[in-house]
Amino acid sequence: MLNTHLTYKTLINKRFKKNSLKGHPLIKYLASKKFLFNLGIAAAITIFVLVLFFLILRVYTHHGKAFSVPDLKGMSMDEVESITGKKNLRYEIFDSVYSDEYPPGVVVDQHPEAGFKVKSNRKVFLTTSTKTPEKTLMPNLIGHTLRQARSVMESHGLVAGKLEYVFDIAKNVVLEQKFNGSPVSRGDTLIRGSSIDLVLGKGLGDDKTFIPDLINNKLEDAKIIASDRYLRLGAVVMDNTVETTEDSINAKVWKQVPEATDEPTIPLGSSIDIWLTTDSTKITNNNDTVDFPDYPDEEY
Repeated sequence: MLNTHLTYKTLINKRFKKNSLKGHPLIKYLASKKFLFNLGIAAAITIFVLVLFFLILRVYTHHGKAFSVPDLKGMSMDEVESITGKKNLRYEIFDSVYSDEYPPGVVVDQHPEAGFKVKSNRKVFLTTSTKTPEKTLMPNLIGHTLRQARSVMESHGLVAGKLEYVFDIAKNVVLEQKFNGSPVSRGDTLIRGSSIDLVLGKGLGDDKTFIPDLINNKLEDAKIIASDRYLRLGAVVMDNTVETTEDSINAKVWKQVPEATDEPTIPLGSSIDIWLTTDSTKITNNNDTVDFPDYPDEEY
């Protein structure tokens, strides 16, 4: 029995030795000096290529080398070309605008700004001045809140100027739009960057005022009379006798709502609707309102 066990064990050991990888040709090659020599050469070449790549990249990108962008504002394009050439920079005209501060054909703005650190061959974007002012159309701001009006003006290249507040039920809403002190209408042509003054409502006052008699007054006179009482005109209705521009200038008020009073009955900032005509008979037939003295402001 013992001999049989030893014979089986001997057979197993022989098969294990026969199948062992220790003597495999691949294992012998990987462990050979020739393979290790070639592996070392390949590793050295790889390291050399990586070092060379990073050195070239460092030189190409001017790693660590940066200088300040020169101030190009106010310079002509010949001066810009000379300076950017010396600084090894490039430039591109990005936009052109009209400016009162600079003569035509010079730089009025730049990006990046002067003093900004950049590397060689960086492009600088320029805005130059033009000879002809850029034009824009006046939008309608009446009825907009101040925030909305600012947004609309900005989209049209305009800026908000002086803000004037008057008594009106429409609080912080644009009632009038003016340019250089005169009313400006939607569609009027303006220079881009113009300043638009706005008349805004500040709510109704707690005090009350008299309703003035606007009958037999022209439109512009009616506006002045109403504003003297801290009131404003509401609807302005022209009848069929008003056909031309001259008619609208000469037309007079023949009806108003509410009618004139001799006592303070209406809050400050309220509006008066008026009807205009060139027919004098209408004015005569409706001019039966009560006249009252011109009370001083302090009485109301």
